Amino acid sequence: MAGESDLSECYPLHWMVWHNQYEKLRELLSNPEKDTEKNDSRGRTVLHLAVSLGHIECARLLLHNGANVLAENKDGWSVLHEAISTGDPEMVALILQFRDYRQACIRLEAVPKLLSELRNSPDFYVEMKWEFNSWIPLLSKVCPSDVCKIWKKGSCIRVDTTLLGFENMTWKRGDRSFVFKGCDQGATLLDINHDSKEVIEEVLFDDNVLSFDMFTPSQDVILHRLTHPVVCTHLNVDTIQLEVSTYGFLGWRSDRHETVNGYKAAVHSASNVEIVTKTRAEHVDDKNSKKSENNSIASRFLKSFSGFSLDHNATSSQTSEPNEHATAGNPEGLSPEQYFSDNQDKTVDIGRPKETTVKIQKFKGCLWMCKEFPLSLTQQVLPIIDLMSTTSPHFRKLGDFIKMKLPAGFPVKIEIPVFHVLNACVTFDNINGKKSSEVKAVPFVSEMQPEGPEGAPLEVIVEEECFEAPVGYQVMSISSNKTPGPRVDEDERLLQLAIQQSLMMQEGTEEEQVTLMEALSNSSPGSNRNRNHSPLPPLPHEDEFQKALRLSALEADKYKALEEQENEELRKALELSMLDK
Repeated sequence: MAGESDLSECYPLHWMVWHNQYEKLRELLSNPEKDTEKNDSRGRTVLHLAVSLGHIECARLLLHNGANVLAENKDGWSVLHEAISTGDPEMVALILQFRDYRQACIRLEAVPKLLSELRNSPDFYVEMKWEFNSWIPLLSKVCPSDVCKIWKKGSCIRVDTTLLGFENMTWKRGDRSFVFKGCDQGATLLDINHDSKEVIEEVLFDDNVLSFDMFTPSQDVILHRLTHPVVCTHLNVDTIQLEVSTYGFLGWRSDRHETVNGYKAAVHSASNVEIVTKTRAEHVDDKNSKKSENNSIASRFLKSFSGFSLDHNATSSQTSEPNEHATAGNPEGLSPEQYFSDNQDKTVDIGRPKETTVKIQKFKGCLWMCKEFPLSLTQQVLPIIDLMSTTSPHFRKLGDFIKMKLPAGFPVKIEIPVFHVLNACVTFDNINGKKSSEVKAVPFVSEMQPEGPEGAPLEVIVEEECFEAPVGYQVMSISSNKTPGPRVDEDERLLQLAIQQSLMMQEGTEEEQVTLMEALSNSSPGSNRNRNHSPLPPLPHEDEFQKALRLSALEADKYKALEEQENEELRKALELSMLDK
């Protein structure tokens, strides 16, 4: 085991945080060569360590000296996740304020930069067709679809969409336009609601000074965080394997090619596409124990109904007697040598004993890659997807997928999972209004220039009016340093709908159903306030949602019973074969 001097030299900042030596930590942070993002032997940055140990003054000092509040440890938990798991409201408030402030700064810097990158790329018009389907039987017919229309002129972007997301257990629809206008000093964002004829305008300038105090979280937000499990959902791109799809027999197999909207594309299959959801609940107190029990009921239902792989992991104290090192942040009483040494048992750790649930849903994706497509993925399309990711969860999932190492060409068609119970098929179509019989069939495209050399992309002239607020609409300006509302995980909302609707079909008292629905709901306090749009009524197909889920559950139960019967018959056959020997 390494000695104290060796460990303190290897992890000087971590060592001071471990011993909560605030003044010595301040001295080390004054060194311009300090490394606040170095991971210790357990994969924690110095800020992660301070938060997990509950050393709030050290954490505050690190944050004011530039420690990355958005960093994740080796297990994928963010600093905020660890702060919530301590159960300390003061720590949660500190980390939440710094996180929201940092994210606002990133957005303030990123939007003008993305628009600047688009300035020199060719102008274009394109349509992105979104078709959602589900792996739950009979549910696909009630899944929504949408066509996003995209105009690009210089450093200006406009995206028209009708499918806005998922909220309050229903699809959120509306006739909306999102406009991003870049300029030398910054950018202007327009959120145009054609239903209410309202426009929200936000101006982002490079010299904007964000007020840190504006990001102070409310007590309701902090309480909500501390009384609900921590959920971390991500698309695991590390496990994805891409290979060319083939057809034929034995030695006569050939690569599969298909024509998508007039473009010849090579078909690639993506296997081991996983959506991983990790949940921690060790900070949820006794007052919410009933909700936790109901959540476990929902998890058992989910396992049988939807085919999730569930892994429950609850660590418990392994130390029979307390020792001199035991504290609230270090209940196992680990010594610094035990914690920092590379050779020690890593299953015994600091912080509260973890109550973790891991849900893994596996999918198969598909890509249609075209080598002669008139648009550039990196220069024209990807910046737009990054811009839309700030307002749309399914654009965010699409961006995560296409940012991994793809085969050569442009993905003219993509099939990927975007939610736990939904897959999306995204198709790029009507490039530069090519399908339109007349130029004016495409709004705001006033002229389409002749094609250049063979294979060169078409060019369009997009009217300036496309990027302005419509005449007669009410325009409301907001400050770019406005405190954002609490974010809610769209994946979990959609997953809860599937569980909730199915559980409502089962017998139970009204009180039990209300309690269960409360346990399944993750809506933040006040999340429905100050809405600047009025969702359209649900589509007729959405009224069939409950019926589809009921039939899906019956079919899943039937399949499960048949599988159990086959397993029992196989077991008996094996027993008889052993007796015959």
